[in-house]
Amino acid sequence: CSGEAITSSLDSFSQAPSSTTTATVVCDTSVGTLTIDVKGHWAPLGAQRFLAMVDGGWFENLYMPRVVRGYLTQFGPRLQTQSTKNHVHFHGMLDDPSLAKWFGKNQNISRGTMFFAGSGHNSRGTDMCIAFCELNHCVSLGTEPWETPFAVIREVDRLKEIDQRICTPICKGHPCAAGEGPPDEKKNCDMPPFGIGPGPGTIHKGEEFIKSNYPKMQKFHKCEVSWRNEEHEHHQDKQ
Repeated sequence: CSGEAITSSLDSFSQAPSSTTTATVVCDTSVGTLTIDVKGHWAPLGAQRFLAMVDGGWFENLYMPRVVRGYLTQFGPRLQTQSTKNHVHFHGMLDDPSLAKWFGKNQNISRGTMFFAGSGHNSRGTDMCIAFCELNHCVSLGTEPWETPFAVIREVDRLKEIDQRICTPICKGHPCAAGEGPPDEKKNCDMPPFGIGPGPGTIHKGEEFIKSNYPKMQKFHKCEVSWRNEEHEHHQDKQ
């Protein structure tokens, strides 16, 4: 799918939709199949953008560069191919309403929940996250206006294969040797400036760089919608 086609579909999400979409998306990944239940009544805009990305082929060969152990993975930027070099980020999607009054302060984000990343009000683009933490350990997630969850992954046990250290940790100021540790907690494998690990910008260095330097980095091979239902009625119940 060309970058131009994806741009056309993603840039349309600047107004609240008149309908909500529930769907099932099946993703082939490097850790096996992930089945994603998209909940449009939670986040109508977020759900529709995610489905537009799936329909546009955004998840083909998409790496997961940021891993915060026991907390989340973040992904979104694609490899710089001819069709994507001018279409790396898309911003400006409105925030979805918070679910806090139904689910509490962190909007029920827990292991397997998906939500978009952002940097302020109405800043969501294509970067998104999957939570690794259990509900009582995810208290800081879901508190920002752009973090309304839009989907849940069924195979949560498979996420442990993504939740791995994918950089070389630092011990006493130097890369840790095998069996040496514990690593310096201030130089962990989160993305800069929080750690020394890869981040979204790493993707732009190309696939050979990723394979050589971060062989444990997981990725999506492709995602497809297996079932979709669009409803035009207003939902009172967010469950």
